[in-house]
Amino acid sequence: MSSRTLRLAAIYLGLAGLVVVVFLQTGHFNFVNYDDGSYVFENANIQAGLTWRGVVWAFTHVHSQNWHPLTPISHRALQFR
Repeated sequence: MSSRTLRLAAIYLGLAGLVVVVFLQTGHFNFVNYDDGSYVFENANIQAGLTWRGVVWAFTHVHSQNWHPLTPISHRALQFR
């Protein structure tokens, strides 16, 4: 390997490590009161869990004037309660 390749690999690994260090701590943060209730806690569709029907619902419904199917799917998969 050339020194340039090793230097680039070190930079990439360092940046990836910084991202992990910064964002790993967010797993311990609490929810905010902005929209978590309507998206997660008060949403019966999310509370039903990850099912085929729920995945279809995520891809066919708009929530808060936004269409983002991966958000409700991830909420269902992680079962925030």
